[in-house]
Amino acid sequence: MDKLAIFIDGGYIKKLAEFEYDIWIDYGKFSSEILNSINAKTPSPLDILRTHYYDALPYQSNPPTDFERDKF
Repeated sequence: MDKLAIFIDGGYIKKLAEFEYDIWIDYGKFSSEILNSINAKTPSPLDILRTHYYDALPYQSNPPTDFERDKF
């Protein structure tokens, strides 16, 4: 069986969930829903290899622009 790795951009999804939709996300269920959605569109079923959740501060150049400083 083929495997699927899922990468979740924590900062982006958290902002959408909390500020746009006012919801809390169960990331285990979220990974399963992604898998189910993909499996519905593929000829052979996939299995989750792993799910990576990552979050990082926004990029800043040296010296940072006013926009980058505000985002940071």
